[in-house]
Amino acid sequence: MEFQAIYDIRDRIKPVLEQRGIRFTEVKPGVPFLYNMLELTPAQCQRLVAQARQCGLSRRAYLVRLIEGTPIRTCPSQEIKELRTEIHHIGNNINQIARSVNAGIARAEDAKRGAVPAGSGLRVDVPDRKKVDVPLALNSAERYNQLVILGRWRCRKLEFDVRKMRWTREPENYTIEDGTIRITTKPGTDLWQRTYYHFRNDNAPVFQMETEERFFSFVVKTDFTGAHHRFDQCGVVMYLDSENWLKGSVEYENEEFQHLGSVVTNHGYSDWATTAIPAQVKTMWYRFSRREDDYCIECSPDGKQFTQMRICHMWKGAGKISFGIYACSPEDSSFTAVFSDMEITDCKWLAHDGQAPDEE
Repeated sequence: MEFQAIYDIRDRIKPVLEQRGIRFTEVKPGVPFLYNMLELTPAQCQRLVAQARQCGLSRRAYLVRLIEGTPIRTCPSQEIKELRTEIHHIGNNINQIARSVNAGIARAEDAKRGAVPAGSGLRVDVPDRKKVDVPLALNSAERYNQLVILGRWRCRKLEFDVRKMRWTREPENYTIEDGTIRITTKPGTDLWQRTYYHFRNDNAPVFQMETEERFFSFVVKTDFTGAHHRFDQCGVVMYLDSENWLKGSVEYENEEFQHLGSVVTNHGYSDWATTAIPAQVKTMWYRFSRREDDYCIECSPDGKQFTQMRICHMWKGAGKISFGIYACSPEDSSFTAVFSDMEITDCKWLAHDGQAPDEE
């Protein structure tokens, strides 16, 4: 019916165009265009909408798949999503058990009983979600002076200890006192590899600790009140080597704005993702999270509500890594960066609860 109305309008307007000397050209497809209307009752229409929504599809996409015989799968329910998450945790638990036995932290018979040494740093969730250590007598061996009865292991506990941090290019001027680190930058220090600028800078001081833990988050507060020259910066970093690293920071630009951004460098090529923020911002919190060889950097103005800055994959980030803080002044400048409130927590970057991973 709609198409007939179009044809009726065409027939009425053609004489008008001819009177005004306007040429009318009608283009016809090589293959006839067919459009069949599907008439449904209100109940049938509601059922179609509901079934398409269950599959995460539009009505048209749902009908096309039915016509073409393409398999249609409903989206998993919340219960299935939670079950999938639990299975993921169980897999992590099995890996933790195997690692603790292989590393000599626990014996095979202890793992079979579901008991591991409290000193190993493994944690347990009890029903009220509080992490507890349960002292039990095991045997006379000193390393088994305490046990944790296994409810569900979240992850091996990784604690922040500034004494475990090591310098890559130790700066001339810095202080470490009461959990606060101050670094005074030198002019001409930077981290960048090749892209766009076609230079390689690899001389910024980096202060990091090592870990093989695959799931954790590192939080740090930065104060860059002294930044005053273009590209003055300080922030969080994971520096593996000169050609493989990532960083997140605020880089001073001028008296009006500065760049909140991140740089990811894989195989010797850096990229830079930024957004402009007011120059009046003088502090920023960062949360660096690891899920195996994938990483996330988040930022927060208050250390409470964090916003995602970057998700990335690091080609050399699957095993032992180093992470921590850095500060530098790429141009002719110097300022004192202040780092505080550093801590390591369970991984706050939660597993994705949407589309299931591809089967590889």
